[in-house]
Amino acid sequence: LRGVGVKCNDSVYKNNNSFGAYRTYINTTAWGKLLHKIVYKNGTKDIYNRKLLNRLSQIHLAIWYMDDGNLGGGVNGRQYQACLSTLGFSIQSNEEMVRWFCDHGFDSYLCDVGRENGQVRIQFSPDGTEAFLRMIAPFIITDFNYKLPKHMHLLPKINWEHQDLRENI
Repeated sequence: LRGVGVKCNDSVYKNNNSFGAYRTYINTTAWGKLLHKIVYKNGTKDIYNRKLLNRLSQIHLAIWYMDDGNLGGGVNGRQYQACLSTLGFSIQSNEEMVRWFCDHGFDSYLCDVGRENGQVRIQFSPDGTEAFLRMIAPFIITDFNYKLPKHMHLLPKINWEHQDLRENI
């Protein structure tokens, strides 16, 4: 993270019920505070219009997918389908995000996750999955290749440590 200009402390290993994890705290910037104010209206995470969505670049979408994305299918002849876990957003925000993805050529729809309160996630169609993942694949860290279909594992990738990522943000 420091290599791309993010101010943060050293990662600390923490053993939590036999599941180890590294934790890093990132310093809040003025931009982060503004983004938090925009996204968390009245304590609820929401996207009220496309202004924020329209600012997303390939690298933003790749980071979102590495954090909240999942890839299913690809077994027994089933086609791959990617999804984004968006349970923290309202139904209206999820609907707006699906419209945005569809308008950008990534066919998607809302998928009920079977929980209370009508929680949904964004599910990409097989064609939408292929288009979306091919677009963000160069920004997917090699350790996250399991979130890509095998035929995308060898696509050229950016070098997170040596490339100035600010040009893609």
